[in-house]
Amino acid sequence: MFRLRLILVFLVALLVFSFFLLLNYFAEEERTTKRYFSEYKLEFKTANEELGLIKHGIESIRNDIGELKRQRSPRVEFKKRTKILPKWIERFATPHWSEFRPWRGVFVFFVTYRYSYLRKCLESIAFASADIDKSSVCIFALDRTPVTTDREVNETLEIIRNVTFCKVVVWKIEGRSKEKNYALRLKGHWWFVLESVFNATISGMYTMGGLSKRDVHGLGSSFDGLLLGYKHDILFVEEDTVLSPDFMKVTWYASEVKRRNADVIQFALGGWSGENMINAHPDTFTVRTARVLRGIAYGINQSTWLYFKTLESDYYADKQHDWCESMGLVLGKHNNDTGFKIVVPTLSRIWHIGKRGLGPGGDFYWERGITAQPNWALASRLLDLKHAQVNLGLRDLFGFLCKKRVEFWFLKDTECHYSMARWKGNDRNRIMCVKQPYVTDPCDVYV
Repeated sequence: MFRLRLILVFLVALLVFSFFLLLNYFAEEERTTKRYFSEYKLEFKTANEELGLIKHGIESIRNDIGELKRQRSPRVEFKKRTKILPKWIERFATPHWSEFRPWRGVFVFFVTYRYSYLRKCLESIAFASADIDKSSVCIFALDRTPVTTDREVNETLEIIRNVTFCKVVVWKIEGRSKEKNYALRLKGHWWFVLESVFNATISGMYTMGGLSKRDVHGLGSSFDGLLLGYKHDILFVEEDTVLSPDFMKVTWYASEVKRRNADVIQFALGGWSGENMINAHPDTFTVRTARVLRGIAYGINQSTWLYFKTLESDYYADKQHDWCESMGLVLGKHNNDTGFKIVVPTLSRIWHIGKRGLGPGGDFYWERGITAQPNWALASRLLDLKHAQVNLGLRDLFGFLCKKRVEFWFLKDTECHYSMARWKGNDRNRIMCVKQPYVTDPCDVYV
């Protein structure tokens, strides 16, 4: 019996010992498992952090690549964009916007004592006076006609007296021509004014005939020496013209394009009577063919005038009464009967408010239609010089691009096929967006 008890005690002790061993084993397994998962979790966290660093590095590399693309030379970008263009699509040299300074130059105003027009013209220029250096010279060429009244003279002189944005020179031209046909009279008057002004840039003296050294109501009338040596563009403005608030920046840019491209002989601030080109946009300019010289507000320089001077006999012999037509056709005649190049903004900066025009008969009795607002009012904004550009390719009369232009009224190479029919009448006072071959013109579609 004792042996059985001893065996039972031994078995119980063995069972308890085994139980404790088993508990110890499971406890050790639990600790090992916890340590394993803890280490795995730590490694997973470390891997996530490394993946985050890799992702951040990839983003940095992408950003660096994007920045390098943005900093790529504009010349390289330009070549990339234009390398597939046909060779006949010309490219034109342009200024950089940072070169702009308040304009220090010469204005010449054609004035016939229509003082209500002149007042609006000068008010529009004064609005842009921040862009005009006050050392600039304003020459008022006053042309008195047989119907001009003393009241009109006095009102005109009073308006001129209040000009403060430039040095004022009053030039009274009286009794110079007995021509009864107004258009022919104006044709001779235009030539005389340009000849006198440009002679003053060469010799410092004005030409004889119609110029007075007398002071007129306290306004200086002599410009001896004032223009001597001036060779840049002179801005000629007709009195029945309102100019846009940004016209001076537009003038500077167009003048610089003309200076950098030797075969461009004139710049103008708008179309024939202030019309737009197609694809009008506040930042774009167009080098286009022309068959008539631009009027209203335009610029030429001394070298262009000296070329004109060689054509004087042909100019006066031409049967066209309108000076714009005559000068244009004479230029074409001496250029193998082709059009010549001018530069204009696609969005006109001219508002021609004169009611009377020469008309087809050249008699000045034809009444013009006047738009209710200037064409630049249709645009979303005015010029941003940082984005100014000249559209690619030499354009035709209206801004269309084509490889081969055809003859239009005696001069070859001036009009793309059917462009006159495609864009006529009041369309030219609107903003018309059209597709061009090979290139994409900016077009302001604000309205």
